[in-house]
Amino acid sequence: MIALVLCLALSSGNGDIQTENVEHIEVNRVLNSKGEVTLTQVIYWRFSKVRQRPECRAWRKEDSTISRSIQPGRVVEFFSYGNQIRKVVAESISFTWTEYDPEAFDRTITPSEMRVPMFPPKTKKE
Repeated sequence: MIALVLCLALSSGNGDIQTENVEHIEVNRVLNSKGEVTLTQVIYWRFSKVRQRPECRAWRKEDSTISRSIQPGRVVEFFSYGNQIRKVVAESISFTWTEYDPEAFDRTITPSEMRVPMFPPKTKKE
């Protein structure tokens, strides 16, 4: 599967795969009052030394996941973002089902404007 991801990245005309490291990946399913899944999302968490708590770095819908490899102490995930392939490496992963959106709740504590971007925009080479 990883070979397929690399082939897709190279054939897209952009051979770069941006990589980011986080402490934890959460695959979250938000349920409504009937117990039906209304949102499936992937949330990327990093521990904030300043605030002494985990903070959401970014989130995205789960359907853009290309592949995920889970090994003890290491999770590697590839996903598509437009015509780019991105890679996230984490120490752990959890699968949760909640009646609220953990990312939206975190936004009430740390507004999204204050988050450190996971994949900073690339500057054009001159």
